[in-house]
Amino acid sequence: ETFENFVRETWIPLCVRDGSHRPSTVEMYTHILNIIVPYFGKIALEDVNGIFIAKYLSWLRNEYRTANGRQLADKTIKHHYNILRMVFNYAEKQDLIIKNPIRKVDPPRVVKKKVDALSADEARIFFEAIRDLPIDFRTIMMVLITTGLRRGECIGLEWKDVDFDNGTITVNRAVTYTKECGIRVDEPKTTTSLRTIPAMPATLSMLKELKFLRRCQYRNVNLENAFVFCKEGEPFSPRD
Repeated sequence: ETFENFVRETWIPLCVRDGSHRPSTVEMYTHILNIIVPYFGKIALEDVNGIFIAKYLSWLRNEYRTANGRQLADKTIKHHYNILRMVFNYAEKQDLIIKNPIRKVDPPRVVKKKVDALSADEARIFFEAIRDLPIDFRTIMMVLITTGLRRGECIGLEWKDVDFDNGTITVNRAVTYTKECGIRVDEPKTTTSLRTIPAMPATLSMLKELKFLRRCQYRNVNLENAFVFCKEGEPFSPRD
């Protein structure tokens, strides 16, 4: 059996599209496999060895470029290695290969980068730049830069998650988008992402201004279960 046939006909249906993964995870696996499979081509599954896999990882690091001409990050190359590891571990488990070639290949090293935080001057420029933006988008920018929320967590906020009395914001859900499934609202990816964080007075003030605007827009609507950053004209649908 060829590597391509095993991945497309067996591994993806049974191990990726088995209903246990989030759509965003399926999309990520699919994107990476669209790079892996053409490289491995029609080579027989049992003929893939450690040297071939090592050459693939070297090719990713030194020659492969994304559509916009960029090199892959160390973390992304590690994802490629992890997917190959899962593929060959499953093939071994099903007795389709005698020797698992991934055991001959060391995982790529991921060098941790320093956090690239804004300086005080850069932050000042940022706040000045958003001053004239529409209130909803300006509030999104303010929440992101002052709380550290991920984009999906920010878009997933409902008004009941904002505690104006105690000055906190609670993360209970996240919004994701994939081409296959569109916009989805789920719990955050990990349990540690469920958290309550303090909000700066300036951020709370901007949120109050936005909530007042929403009350004027939707006079007969209880906003507590509505999205803070909703789709235009649909308070109970998150924006894209």
